[in-house]
Amino acid sequence: MRTNTLRTLKYKNKIAGRVIPQQKMNFANAVGEQVRIEQEIKQFVGGQASTLELPYYIIFTKELIKLTKKYRGQNLINEMEILQNRWKSRGLNMFVLRFIKSHYVPEYPLPDPFIMDSSLLDGFDALY
Repeated sequence: MRTNTLRTLKYKNKIAGRVIPQQKMNFANAVGEQVRIEQEIKQFVGGQASTLELPYYIIFTKELIKLTKKYRGQNLINEMEILQNRWKSRGLNMFVLRFIKSHYVPEYPLPDPFIMDSSLLDGFDALY
């Protein structure tokens, strides 16, 4: 919980008119980002999808960007695959989904899989 001093300072800034302009600027930046994403998706999809499917590609992209802010590494890769398969099962074009994914998400190198070498175990180790 914030201290009384911080809450009082925030209230004084709000009364003085310093908080609301900052919130408006943050909102304007967020809206500008959303508009940019929607315009890019309209260009990507082009003639490869119907006009009715366009909002779904935009929603897919926004969910994808949200995942990149929430997860990293293998968890991000897994969540992106789940998201991609979900939208594919809803009828969206897999090629377009992969293209959008490659544009908005950097490639992550996958680590080498771990392989257990049983010759390194002594007689007291157990594999279950």
